[in-house]
Parts: sequence; structure tokens; C-alpha cells
Amino acid sequence: MVRKKLALTAPICFFWSSVLLASALDPGAAPGKNFDLSSYRLQTFNSSLQVLQVQPIGSYLDPFFFTDSVTGEMVFRVPSGAGHTAHSEYPRVELRQISSWFMTMNPSQPRVQTVKLRVINEPARGGLIFAQVHGEETGGSEALKLRWRQGTIEVGYKEHYGDKESRLVMLRGLSLGDVITCRISVLNADITIEVESETAGSKRTLHYDLPSWRDIPLYFKVGVYSQDDQADGSYGSAAVLELKNAQ
Repeated sequence: MVRKKLALTAPICFFWSSVLLASALDPGAAPGKNFDLSSYRLQTFNSSLQVLQVQPIGSYLDPFFFTDSVTGEMVFRVPSGAGHTAHSEYPRVELRQISSWFMTMNPSQPRVQTVKLRVINEPARGGLIFAQVHGEETGGSEALKLRWRQGTIEVGYKEHYGDKESRLVMLRGLSLGDVITCRISVLNADITIEVESETAGSKRTLHYDLPSWRDIPLYFKVGVYSQDDQADGSYGSAAVLELKNAQ
């Protein structure tokens, strides 16, 4: 197999001309009433901090997935060292698309996930992952991850299925509570990531090896995937202001 060279666009400052307009969020409503979550299922925790799957989400809420009582934002809160799935050592509270799709050439339109959020709290160790393009297969099908660690946003990616993850810095110098808009667009064998804060932005296009990925079902994820597996009393949390998928 010939390994394709990764091509990147240089980081740039930009502001999108098309702004997602969200209806007013109701602080008294469950997340599933403020946001259209019908295409997602939720992974959260039960009262024993073990993994709980919720579908449909409807008006569900709990101490780890709830609505901010002032802003109406959708909050994900993950205690460090809580329960995890069989193929991970880290805890998470995340939304994942119910239906999967494939990386393919010449689709009718790109698949896009746009999320506007604030990272509220960082776990004591390892930071957190807040958005992903993930695969149904075990053993290395995480095509893309967006990570937050101490005010830096990195993109992690695997050009080939099963590769060791490579990482690139998107933005630095952010603070907890900053509003960040992230757009992930999958078209052909490319994934383009745009990340914008109130003061700066960055854009990267990653080229993937299509023969390696074409048979792997993929889906978007958003939430908090803590990278702290120790029960140290800390937690990771993020609040989502807007969430939109296309195709």
C-alpha cells in the first residue's frame, strides 16, 4: 500500500460568514427539549457511576447530563475514575450518532458536525476530548479527535485505520469558559476541521487513506471523554450552546 502524504492548510485567522442561529434555550427544559437529539444516543452513568446507555433521549437528564439552570446550555459532567466501556480505560458522557456512514468518494454533499461549546472544567490529569469522528470497529477506528488540554486544542487523527494517533495543534492560549465553535466536515477522503474562539481561528484539512477506511462505519460524537482514569475527586465538564449536523 502506498502511503499518501498528509497535506495541511496553515493555521489562519478567520470568521465564518454563515453563523448558526439557535433558538433561545430554556433553562427549565431537559437537553432533549432544547436541542434536537433524535439522531443521537447518550452514554452516561447510573447512580453507581457505571455506564448507562440512553435511547431515545427525550426528556432524560441526570447529574452528568443536564441543563444549566441559568443559560439553558447542555452540560456534560464526567467524574474522573468513573466507569468505562470494555474497550476504554477512561470515563465519558457523550452523544453519538445512531446511524453510521462511510468515507467515500464523490458523495452528494459533505457530512458536517458543528458544535459551539465552552469547556468549563478540566480533570486533574490528561485533559478531555470533546468531539470525534469514530468508527464501529475496535482496534484503532478513531479517525479524528478534538482534545482540550490546559487551554490548547489539538486534533488527533489516524491517516490509516489502526495507525498510532498523530496530533496537531489547532489553537493555544484559551481559558476555561471561552466560547469555541468547531466545524468538522467529511468529504471524499478528507476531513476539514475549523476551530474558532472569540479572538482567533484555525483550519486544517487532513487527507485519509480511502482504501484503509472505506469499509469502516463512522459516526460523529460530542460531549466529554475524560482522559483521567483516577478517582481523584476531579471532573471534566463542558456546556454546549449549539449543535448541528448536516446529511
